[in-house]
This record gives sequence, structure tokens and C-alpha cells, in this order.
Amino acid sequence: RATLAEALGMLGSAFVDLGRTEWAQEVLRLGIQWGQDQLEVSADLFRRLGGAYVAEERHGEAIGLFRRALALGAPRSEVLPALARSFLARDRHIAAILCAEDALAAGASQDAVRDVRTKAKEVLGTPWERFRTRVPA
Repeated sequence: RATLAEALGMLGSAFVDLGRTEWAQEVLRLGIQWGQDQLEVSADLFRRLGGAYVAEERHGEAIGLFRRALALGAPRSEVLPALARSFLARDRHIAAILCAEDALAAGASQDAVRDVRTKAKEVLGTPWERFRTRVPA
């Protein structure tokens, strides 16, 4: 079952790459059903499904899927940057910048979160800087 779920995950990602996000979402949901007893596989499928929603600019739904992926044990360095970008797209600037900082702490590259941090800092301005001087990351 896990092998089939992994294969469905790869197929779903291929559909996203082809611009067939509705097909991708259906395939990934099916993969989640097949892999529900395998936490690692399920975590990857939720991450991929979140990415499919991001491709359609449906960041609100992607946030929940990325959070589920994290709860199931998906690699934080892979999921947190995507989650931070979705928070930013929903104008949740504090959540975005804190998530980006967590991503860096988890081993994500600076490049993966640079835009999120820059844009969130621009919006949050001086109050954010004062907060960070009192409460270090």
C-alpha cells in the first residue's frame, strides 16, 4: 500500500508540473487514503497536496495541508518555507516571518525564505524590529 501511495504522490506532482492541478489533487487525495497507515508517506502526500493548492493560489487551504504534513513528521526544512510563503500570501505577516525563522533553524536555506522575511519585515516595520531586540529568535 505504501508503494502505491508513493507512486500516486509522484503522479500527483507530475500533474501539478503539467498544470493539471485538479487531477493532481484527486490523485493525491487517493494516495492519502491508500497511505493513511504510513505516517512518512502521508506526510509527503500532504506536503505535495499543499503544493498543488499553492499552484492554484489557494494558500488558505494549503496552510492546513502543510500543517498536517508537519504534524505527521514531514521534514521541517522542506515544509516550513512553503508554509511561510502561504502565510505571507494570506497577509499573515507575523506568522510568515516566525515560520521563516523556524525554517532557518530547521536547516532551510536563506534563499528559501529571503523573500518572505524581506516582505514581512517591510509590512511589520519598526514594531517588529523592537520586538526582535527584546525577544531574540
